[in-house]
Amino acid sequence: MHAPFRKYVSVLLFSALTATAACSDRTTTGTASPTAPSAGLKPVALTVEPAIVVPEFVANALCSSQPAFRTSLVVVVGGQRDFILRSLAFSFLDRSGRSFFPVVMPTSSSTATQIPRSLPLPLPGTLTIPGSVGIQVSGSIVDGILVTGGILQRVPVVLEFGCATQASGDLVVTANTMMRDGSSSTPRTTVRIGSNP
Repeated sequence: MHAPFRKYVSVLLFSALTATAACSDRTTTGTASPTAPSAGLKPVALTVEPAIVVPEFVANALCSSQPAFRTSLVVVVGGQRDFILRSLAFSFLDRSGRSFFPVVMPTSSSTATQIPRSLPLPLPGTLTIPGSVGIQVSGSIVDGILVTGGILQRVPVVLEFGCATQASGDLVVTANTMMRDGSSSTPRTTVRIGSNP
């Protein structure tokens, strides 16, 4: 008898909270796009497109046992408030449990790549966001791009993996972000590369 009672109380409580939020007298200055992620308690939401990434094998005379491969994907970040996207980091755990850091290249499409020409050079598996500028945050200057609240920022990248990497496993994507108040967050998501083991 208690289980159905809890079920109905939960439904009524959820309905009441939803109605209260919908009828709130608070006004907002901006409207989020319908496709912007609802970050909930998280200041920044992070996703990757496509949901399963397909490897593209690359001919390399130096690869005798395991062919090198590359893949293209789009990292999507957004939030309810403005934030600064400072960098992206990528790590790959293949089916055998080995960890790798791919060579990361920004791209405006899956065919045209741009190689960073400035110092300092990024760490393996990291990408300094193209178009980064100095942004004033809490009295200091932070390099990155400003992502407006309610707007999705898409960052297309090409990842290249060496000869010894199996083309099936989990890619971990981490965003280095900073809010306008100076607080930082590092949202993380995982996407499958290749087929299921």
